Parts: sequence; C-alpha cells; structure tokens
Amino acid sequence: MARNWQVMVDDLPDVGKLVHLAMRQDSYDVDRLRGELVRQRRRYYETELTAQAQRIGCKGQVGRLSNGAILSEMNDQSKEEAAGIINTYNADLAAAIRYIRAETPTANRYTYAKRLGEWEQNRAAWKNNQIQQYTETSARSKAQRDFYQNNNAFGYAELVPKKAVCPVCQGWIERGQVPVNVAISHPPPYHPNCCPPDTMIVLPDGLEKRIDQIGAEEVVASRQGTTRVVQVFQRHTGEALYRIFVDGQELRLTGDHPVLTERGWIPARELQVGDVVVLVRYHE
Repeated sequence: MARNWQVMVDDLPDVGKLVHLAMRQDSYDVDRLRGELVRQRRRYYETELTAQAQRIGCKGQVGRLSNGAILSEMNDQSKEEAAGIINTYNADLAAAIRYIRAETPTANRYTYAKRLGEWEQNRAAWKNNQIQQYTETSARSKAQRDFYQNNNAFGYAELVPKKAVCPVCQGWIERGQVPVNVAISHPPPYHPNCCPPDTMIVLPDGLEKRIDQIGAEEVVASRQGTTRVVQVFQRHTGEALYRIFVDGQELRLTGDHPVLTERGWIPARELQVGDVVVLVRYHE
C-alpha cells in the first residue's frame, strides 16, 4: 500500500516544506533507479543462467539474455519497484522532518540539513543493501524457473539457508528436496509484504508505535516476551489486504501473512469464520 507523503508534507511548517522540497526525489530519480535496477536484474539473471548451464554439464557456456519479452517484463517490474522505492523515500523523509520538529521545535534549515544528512546516510546503509538483495533474489529465481522450463530439465531443489524464523519458510526447509516443478511453482520470498504502514506494534513498556516507524535493533513485544528487530523491509505493492476481525480488533494483512490458530499457522487468505486465533496480550 503506497504511503501518501504529500499529506504528511502538508502538515509540516513552512521550513519543513522547503526542506522536503529541496531533498525529495522525483520522476527523474524514478527513471534513474529503474535503469539501475534493470541493469542489476539482467546481470544477476545472466549469471544464474550461466550457473544453471554449468550444473547440467554445459561448461564454458555463458548465459545471455536476448528475449525481448523477458527484458520488457524486467523493465516493467523495475519501473514499478523504482516508483515504490522513491515514494517510500519521500514518505520517510517527511517522517524524519516531523520527528526533528517534535524533538527541536526551534530547528532552522541548517539544523534540518545537518540532521537529515545523517539520517539519509544511516538509511542508505541498510536500505541500499535491502534493495540489492531483493533484486538479486528475484532475478535469480526467475532465471532458474525460465531455464528449467525452456530446457525441459528435471531434477530436485532444496531451500537454503537452513534456518528460518517464519513457520512458512521453516515448513519448506523441512520438506528437504522437492521436485523442480514444485520449487518453480512456489518461489521465495514467500511473504515479501505483511502489514500496512499504520499497523500498531506493542513495545516492551506497553506503548504502541506504527510499524513504519520501527527500526532495526529496536525491541518490541512478542509471544516470547520481547524480540529484537533484525531487519526492516518496506515494499510498495498493489496486492489486496485481508481485513480480519478478532476479539474486537481489526487486522489488515496480505494473503500470505501467517496467522497462528488452533489449526496451526495459516496464511491469512485461508482463514475461515470461526477459526480460533492466538492473540498476544501485554502484561507488565
């Protein structure tokens, strides 16, 4: 679900609006990023084609992507992702400006410039790596599917790494080797998007905080008591959200989000009226 950063900017003071205008990214940045994502995606795709060819004995063969339909698909995917990434940046920028204002009401443009320079550097340190990892994973997964489908190659696949927190991922790991056609039909990541940005997360002190304001290494409440956030992932998607009402609470989740019930972990899209869902209550 795309975040409306313009509404956030409208609530900023004049100096905040000027700072956002100076630092925000626009359609030029979307096109620049689209081009970079296409280049990365193509490089990873061709690298994976080469690796798959060598695995079946075609050593010395180098993968080359010349299929126009696949290139066009890569371009469309990269364009959509770039738009989402830039939109998220502009929303995060507005949130950062709002945070600085709340912390330092008398902040001037020089204060904003210094603080936001540090914010941008810290954000890029994890965000760029996150984008790169997703681009590589999606490109390699597609190259594998296309290779086996186009060459009628058959065999077995196994999910790695062997450790996972998510019960869905752990379930696939426990299957061990599965036929290639099964792996192709269920490519990871299995849950790239989970909750809308305004989902409230309970903190150890009992207070709540929006999920889009939770950062890496932050401690949140969980079924085990408390849990430290390992990584933050944000993605723009047009996927429909499922509205689930449990004990007077409304949950909005993507269909692949696992929910703990009496029947075990169930994807949100497979929940049925009458299912008993496990809720976490915070107690001091």
